[in-house]
Amino acid sequence: MPFICPLVPASSHMNTTFLKFAPSSPPQISHTLTLLDVSYAKLSSLDAFDYSQLHALQTLKLDHNELRTLPGSLGELSHLIHLSCCNNKLVSLPTIGLLQRLQILDAHNNSLTELPVSLWNCASLIHINVTSNLLASWHDPPGDNLVAPAPSALTLSSDSQSERTV
Repeated sequence: MPFICPLVPASSHMNTTFLKFAPSSPPQISHTLTLLDVSYAKLSSLDAFDYSQLHALQTLKLDHNELRTLPGSLGELSHLIHLSCCNNKLVSLPTIGLLQRLQILDAHNNSLTELPVSLWNCASLIHINVTSNLLASWHDPPGDNLVAPAPSALTLSSDSQSERTV
């Protein structure tokens, strides 16, 4: 029978939870895990979690938690295709420009004031949803500093459910 739950929320006090690998997790589970959904887990921090163990992770869902920041180590998830961190308290996103396979970024309903310029380095990015944030401006592609050519079109979701292509 396959091991179903390699990660467990662990509470250090009533209002603070974090992720860790369960002591009984088979070592190979972290190398084959492709989807991690910890939505509604009351997470307030991900800083201590070791992303380097999740070599095959393609989808990471962190929705409906209490996160204010995401660790820069998310950039180690080289196979990540879909990052969803909506309905948190995020004030910024880490530099994620090394995520060359990232196609979908959903960070709606947070407190983001700007997006990292490195976002333009995500060569596969085709959909960004950052509605219901505090964004004051949108960074244009930085020109010659791109690791990969700028995407030909980015689809931005708006609050009115329509889409705008940039």
